[in-house]
Amino acid sequence: MPLSAEVERQVAALIEGSKNGEFLVRNVQEIFSILRRNSLLTTMRIPPMAVGVHPQNRDGAALVTQDVHELLERIVQVGFTPSRVNAIGIEVASEGEREFNKQLVMSAGSQLGQMDSAALKVLSLSGSHTNWALRLVASGSPHASDIISVNGHVSFELVEKRDKCLADHAREGLTWQIIASEVGRRFPELLQMVQASCNATLQKTESELQLLRRVCSLLSKVADGKPDYKLIKKQALASKPPCGDSLAGIYAFALKFSGGATAWMVTETESFVRANGYPSQVITPANLKKVFGKDGFCKAQSADAVI
Repeated sequence: MPLSAEVERQVAALIEGSKNGEFLVRNVQEIFSILRRNSLLTTMRIPPMAVGVHPQNRDGAALVTQDVHELLERIVQVGFTPSRVNAIGIEVASEGEREFNKQLVMSAGSQLGQMDSAALKVLSLSGSHTNWALRLVASGSPHASDIISVNGHVSFELVEKRDKCLADHAREGLTWQIIASEVGRRFPELLQMVQASCNATLQKTESELQLLRRVCSLLSKVADGKPDYKLIKKQALASKPPCGDSLAGIYAFALKFSGGATAWMVTETESFVRANGYPSQVITPANLKKVFGKDGFCKAQSADAVI
């Protein structure tokens, strides 16, 4: 069903009401209710290989390869509970989104399995790492595990023997709440709101790198080139990230060193860290103080004789 003028008015009012960072979770749920009543939000079970990740997922950070593998190993150890997954996605709207997923998989080598971008029907906004863990199982992708892997690849047979629920969801997929693509085209800011609301309800910890990406995104939307720090702060911290105390430094860094309006330097850094490191790791000023404080280093006992 196309967006009616009345639905647009209601959704726009709720989005406007959250621009200062307040009532984020409540307003997103109200928007979902409006969309569902107007057949713009549906519920459907979709195989994991038909679900990619949206380019705006986690403020543009998308997936963390290492996190996907660690999540799969934890699931294998403790058991898969689908009711704990809040899977929210949006219909594929462009070839650029398909290309993003193709490049995402290529940048990870073989560690994110294979990507048939033409098969994608939905792009995830929440539940992305869980869905990708299911993709690894479904496609027999490379994964180091003493429990479910054979010769360095996931064995579906071993997964099924250990956890039939996990195997079933790797085959049939999660149950998704799917936003119509026209909603995303009309209200692109809603996609970030959805993710922030999920993070605010403790779905996944937000790191400094993700907060930096969010600040860059907010700065890029300032029309007159004169950002208001207080407003940016409210919007950026609406999801209550644990690294919120770092915002002042992150904001200053974004203004000076992010790479201009496109934040190209942040994008390139994210791409490298996502494939090779731990971009979801949270540092916080308190932890840095412990490391670099006066008691954080061993005292020198004697000078090097060479010096």
